[in-house]
Amino acid sequence: MKFSEFYEESSLGVHKQLQQDLNTGADYNGKEVINDIHMTKIGYDILGKRLAEKAIELIKEK
Repeated sequence: MKFSEFYEESSLGVHKQLQQDLNTGADYNGKEVINDIHMTKIGYDILGKRLAEKAIELIKEK
């Protein structure tokens, strides 16, 4: 597998995951959205938590 193919496959996988759990639900105005271009309020909270957890994990590995 070429690097570009791996990158494309990985990017599509991340995009699919984000669509499934971060940008479906209520937006900041309380409007129900499904696979919106932006994440929902809860989606942003979840993403922030995931990034923080991974950052802590990487720092502890050093």
